[in-house]
Amino acid sequence: MPYTSKLLARRCPHSPPAVSQLIVSVQYKWKDGNDAATVAAAHKAFSEMCATIPGCRVFLVGLNEATKTSQSYEVYDTADALKILIGKAFEPGSPLTPLYEVVEVAPGTVSMQGTKASLDSIADVAEQFGATLFYTDSQDAVHVNL
Repeated sequence: MPYTSKLLARRCPHSPPAVSQLIVSVQYKWKDGNDAATVAAAHKAFSEMCATIPGCRVFLVGLNEATKTSQSYEVYDTADALKILIGKAFEPGSPLTPLYEVVEVAPGTVSMQGTKASLDSIADVAEQFGATLFYTDSQDAVHVNL
């Protein structure tokens, strides 16, 4: 018997809600005099803070030692989760301060992807970081959650 669409529509219980996600990508340039171990430690500390944010599904960081750059890839359930993260990130004592001591956001490298409504709700954050926005509304139901 072939699989039915009902069976294919089932999601794992830990899967995020369909198409409500917000995806953020940021590239960083390392400041002079910093090595991979220092940059990795600063990213790790910030990532650990992000892991405490309800609705932060993924926060991955990759390093490229040859180009002295790093990249974060972040997935949030909703724009509200990103707002919570931004609020915590700019509190005194946040690990964002030590991170920004060793890296800086490379101009023009912040990307945000989500529904128009979710991106509109964080327009101030997108503008603050000079983000390029990509709307998922045009994709209808073709998004796949793994």
